[in-house]
Amino acid sequence: MTPPIWLDEACRPCPTYPCVICERETSLYRAHGRHLWSRADWRPYQIERTPSWCGHPSVTVLLPEGDGWWRKVPVGAV
Repeated sequence: MTPPIWLDEACRPCPTYPCVICERETSLYRAHGRHLWSRADWRPYQIERTPSWCGHPSVTVLLPEGDGWWRKVPVGAV
């Protein structure tokens, strides 16, 4: 199966990393703080488990990137 192509806000391809279970490419998005702060349960540097496009949990943490942007960074195995 060919993985989708993820684009950022400037229509450039997002960086990817392999899923730890099936090794399919998964995207690493950026998010602006205004979108994160609207979530009542979000905390800075909190480890998150969200399903990736292949259905397996993606374990990431959002780290500040500057100018209000936060980048997803994988933190390891499930």
